[in-house]
Amino acid sequence: MKKILFSIVLTFIFVSTPFLPSTFAQDYQTWNLPDGAKARLGKGWISDIAYSPDGTRLAVASSIGIWIYDTETLAEVALLTGHTGYVNALAYSPDPDSKTLISGGADGTVRVWDTDTGELLHTLEDEEDNGSVVDVAFSPDGKMFGSGGTQSSLWDAHTLQPLPNFIGRATCLAFSSDSKWIAVGDSSYINISDVSTGERVGSIDRGATSIAFSSDGITLAIVRGGWHWNVELWGASTFEHWQTLGSHDNGANAVAFSPDGEILASAGNDNLIQLWDTFIGENLQTLVGHTAGVQSVSFSPNGNTLASASRSEIIFWDVDTGEQQQIITGHTHSIHSIALSNDGITLASGYSNSTVQFWDVNRQAKQQLMTVDSEAPITGLSFSPDGTMLAIGSGEVVSMWNPTSREQLWVAQYIYGISRGIHGAPSSITFSPDGTTLAAIHGGNISLFDVGTGENTQYYHYGWFSDISFSPDSQFLAVVNAGSADDDEIDLLHLRTERKIRTLGTLGGGEMYSAAYAPDGSTIAGSVHNEVWFWNVRSGEIEKKLTGHVGEIQRWPHVHTVAFSSNGKTLMSASNDGSICLWDVDTGERKDIFRGHTGLLVDAAYSPNGKTLASGSEDGTVLLWEITSSEFAQHSVDVNGDGVVNILDLTLVASNFGEQGENISDVNGDGVVNILDLTLVAAAFGDTAAAPEISSLNLANMPTRADVATWLQHARQVNLTDSTFRRGILILEQLLAVLTPQETILLANYPNPFNPETWIPYQLAQPAEVTLTIYAVDGKLVRTLDLGHQPVGIYHGKSRAAYWDGRNAQGEPVASGVYFYTLTAGEFTATRKMLIRK
Repeated sequence: MKKILFSIVLTFIFVSTPFLPSTFAQDYQTWNLPDGAKARLGKGWISDIAYSPDGTRLAVASSIGIWIYDTETLAEVALLTGHTGYVNALAYSPDPDSKTLISGGADGTVRVWDTDTGELLHTLEDEEDNGSVVDVAFSPDGKMFGSGGTQSSLWDAHTLQPLPNFIGRATCLAFSSDSKWIAVGDSSYINISDVSTGERVGSIDRGATSIAFSSDGITLAIVRGGWHWNVELWGASTFEHWQTLGSHDNGANAVAFSPDGEILASAGNDNLIQLWDTFIGENLQTLVGHTAGVQSVSFSPNGNTLASASRSEIIFWDVDTGEQQQIITGHTHSIHSIALSNDGITLASGYSNSTVQFWDVNRQAKQQLMTVDSEAPITGLSFSPDGTMLAIGSGEVVSMWNPTSREQLWVAQYIYGISRGIHGAPSSITFSPDGTTLAAIHGGNISLFDVGTGENTQYYHYGWFSDISFSPDSQFLAVVNAGSADDDEIDLLHLRTERKIRTLGTLGGGEMYSAAYAPDGSTIAGSVHNEVWFWNVRSGEIEKKLTGHVGEIQRWPHVHTVAFSSNGKTLMSASNDGSICLWDVDTGERKDIFRGHTGLLVDAAYSPNGKTLASGSEDGTVLLWEITSSEFAQHSVDVNGDGVVNILDLTLVASNFGEQGENISDVNGDGVVNILDLTLVAAAFGDTAAAPEISSLNLANMPTRADVATWLQHARQVNLTDSTFRRGILILEQLLAVLTPQETILLANYPNPFNPETWIPYQLAQPAEVTLTIYAVDGKLVRTLDLGHQPVGIYHGKSRAAYWDGRNAQGEPVASGVYFYTLTAGEFTATRKMLIRK
C-alpha cells in the first residue's frame, strides 16, 4: 500500500508497564553500521509496515533499512540494510512457509530478502525506470509481485524476471483476490488490468493514495486523492461506486481489509484510524492514540490485531475492543540540526516536528524529549561553552533552555529591517567562546543576544547569510554572505565597533555555505561548493583549496559544515552528498572519509575530546564515528595506558589510595597516591591529548555513587584554586549527577528472551529496602529475591543488577513462557514482563 511520505511528527512515549518492549538493551544501535561508525542513535522514520504470514514478525520499512520485530516481545530481531535510499514499501510472500520479503526503495530498486537469515537474495532494477519505487505488492497466489513508481513493473516471483506487460505509472497498487487483475492508482486515475495480457479491463476516474481488494474479491476500497480524501467502496468487477464511508482531515494515507473482508481500516493525517463495517458501511470505531499522521495499517493474519504506524511509533490494537495492546517507540523524524555538549556526554538532535531529543552519547541511550512551542522544524542548536544552556532556533524565534531541567530561560523574536522583512528558519546559531553572546542568522539578518537576558544587543541586515563563526577571543564574527553564485564572501565584523574590517572572497569561485575560525584565530576555513578553502585572516589571501568529497546522495553537492578539532590540527567538512572528510590542516591531505547515511547529511559536530564525530541526517538518525589519529598521544593521566582517560583510570587511582613510592597511579609524582591524583585524572576528561570520555560504556566499570561522593568531598576539602584542579571537581560533580537518579525506575531485564539466567536492572532515587518478586502468567508466586537495603544509585551492570537463575523457590528450573517481575522499593512498585525460551 502507498503511504504519504509527509507530515513528520516525533513522539517518544515512556510508560512503565509490563506490555512495553525492552529499552535497556541497545545492541541494535550497532547493527549493520557503515565503515568507521561505532553507533547509531535513532532508528529512522517509518514509511510502511507488514505482518509476516504466520504473524510472528512485523517488518517495518524505515529511512535507514528494514527493521524486523518479534510481535510477541516487540524486540528487534534484525535490521536489513542494502537500499542506498529510504525504504518506502514492503510486502511478504503470502506462502505460509515462506520467509521472503520484498521491499521498494527511493534508490529505484526492488530487493528480495530472506527474513530468517537476513540475507539479501536479489536486487531488481527496471532498466527503463530510475525513479523511486513507492509501493510493492505480492499477488495472493504468490506467483508474482508488482512494484509501483514512475513506471510500474510486474515480476515473476520464482524466476525474478520482469513480466512483459506494462501496467503504467503508479503511486499505489493491489492484486485481486484471484491474482488475475491488478489495480494501479495514480494521482488522477485507477486502472485495472489483466495481468496475463496487460489488457485494461476497467478504470475508475479517481486519484488514489491507497487501494485494496477484499479477500472475497467482491469489493475494492480506495482512498480518493485530490481535494476530497474520501474513503470509498467500489465493485471489484463492475467498477461501480457503491459507497463513500467517510474521510480523514488533512488527507488519508492507507486502507487495509481484515482477512475475512468484514472490516476496513483507514488511516489518515488526522492521527486517527477508522474501522468500517464493509457490509453496511457504518463506522465501527475510531482508534485514537497516535500523535502524528498514520502512514500505514496492517491486520495480523488472524484478524485479531491491527498494527498502525506513524513516522515515529507503531501501535498494536485489539480489533474487537479498540484498545491499545502494545507500542513500539524509538523511531524518529527527519533531523535538521545536532549539537554536542562541551563535556561530550549529551547530544541534542532537532527534528522537523519542533522536538529536541537528548541522548547520552557514551551509553547511546535516549534521555528526555523536549517539545518547543513552535510549529516549525528545529533548525539551529548550540550548547553554551560551560554546558549549562542550550540555544534553539525554530521558525522566527530563538529560545534559551536549561538542558538539565529542560526549563525555558527566555525566548526572543527576530528583529527585521524596516524596509525589508525576511522570514524563514534560523540557519545558524552559535555562542561566543566567552559565553556571553549568542549570534543567530535568519535569512538576511544577524541578531546578537545577551545570553543572560535574551536582549537583542546588536543587529545587522544586509545580503543573505548562511553561517557565522566567532573568533577565539570573541571579538570578531565571520559571516558567510551569500550574495550570488559568483561573488559570495566571508565578512569579518568587529563586534565592538560594529565595522566590517575585511572581506574574504572566492574570486568568482562560487557559492559559499559555511565558515570556521581556527583555534589560534589565524586562519578561517570555508566551504565553496563541494570544496574547502583556507584564508589567512590577516592578509585575506587564499592559502589552500581542498577537494575530496565523494558521495552518492545529492546530485548538486555542497559542503555545508566545517569545524576545526580543538587543537587545530584537523578540519572536518561535511557535505550534503553524504560524506564527511577529515583533513590535515598543515598538509591539506585528506586523512579519512566517512559515508553511511541514506538521506541528506544536514549537520555534523566534533566531540570536545576530538575522538568522535557525530553526524545528523534527514534519514532521522545520528551516526557516531570513531576518529583514530596519531595526534592524540598518550598522556600521563592515562593511568592504565589504554589511550583514553575515563572511569577506569579514576577507579585505578582510587584503588591505590595511600600507596607510596613508584606507582603508575601517582599522577602528580609527589610520591603518594591520593585525592590530588584522582582529581587531576578527572580534570583530563575532555582533554584532546588524552581523548577521554566522562563515563564508561560498560556500566559494570562505573564506580558507585557513594565512592564518587566521597572523592568529591575530599577534593573540596583540599580546595586548591588551580584551574585544572577546579575542572576536576566540576567533572566529579557531573559524574555524581550522572550516578544520581532523578526517579526510581524498574528497567527491562536482559537478555530477554533468556535461557537460563537474566539480570534485572533498576535505579533508586531514594534509599530503600528492595525486593524483587517473580510471578507466573497465572499470578502464581514463583520466587522472591530479597535484595536488602540499597542506597541511592544505578543498578544496571551485572555486578549490581538483580539476578535470577530461572529457578523457583524450590530450586527447580521453571518452564518456558511469560513471567512478570515486580520491584518493591519503599513506596515504589513497578511490574514488567519477561520471556523464558528454551
